[in-house]
Amino acid sequence: MDMILAENKLEKKNSPKAIIVATFVLLSLFVAVADGADVPVSQFDHDIQLLAQEVASNFSGTEKIKLAVVDFVELQGTASDFGAYLAEQLTTELFKTGRFDVIERRLIGKLLEEQKLAATGVLDAVSAQKIGSVFGVKAIVTGTYTLLASHVKVNARIVSTDSGNVFGAAGSLMEAGPEVIALMPPGTFQPVVAPQPQDQPAQSKAVEKTSAKQKKSSADKKSGWSARDAGISLLYNLFGPRH
Repeated sequence: MDMILAENKLEKKNSPKAIIVATFVLLSLFVAVADGADVPVSQFDHDIQLLAQEVASNFSGTEKIKLAVVDFVELQGTASDFGAYLAEQLTTELFKTGRFDVIERRLIGKLLEEQKLAATGVLDAVSAQKIGSVFGVKAIVTGTYTLLASHVKVNARIVSTDSGNVFGAAGSLMEAGPEVIALMPPGTFQPVVAPQPQDQPAQSKAVEKTSAKQKKSSADKKSGWSARDAGISLLYNLFGPRH
């Protein structure tokens, strides 16, 4: 009887209706997990998101503003993949806020080269106004970065294309993680090596050796006294007076 019931249960489990229901449940779970899953964001990209938010906070009003983002450069004016990537990601994050129409960086590359902006990272009033007139942008986001021991200090500036003056700024202290190091020229960040202990003077070594001998002699004496006391106690127990 039990075997028949078990076979009936197995048949029900393997029935087309049971298979369809199980498939539907699994698909529902998969869709729910997929919708609720968060795409992992690295610390570097998170820092760029915060930088974009700080840049956006310099603009008031609800009207969309047209702007351009120029590659960031090292404090001395050196260009790098890090500066280009930073500008690219900043362009994306500013666009995602819905508050800006951002000019594609590649479209203004030729003009930047003509004005030597990509190499220097500097925007004077004339250059800013020219970019504004050619592309119709109201502001330009540019900046520099400084290499520190284990971090990169990023300073962003927002320049008006009407006056060429800086009217806003933002900053970020980014950890020099694997992504940052990969975008920097080779050898930019060197691993920190702990200092090795130096050899002690011969006199100090002699003092330590003498101290070690004294400690050993004292320990031997204590051990000898303990053995003697144990022997006396044993003799006393064997031959001492009995009550």
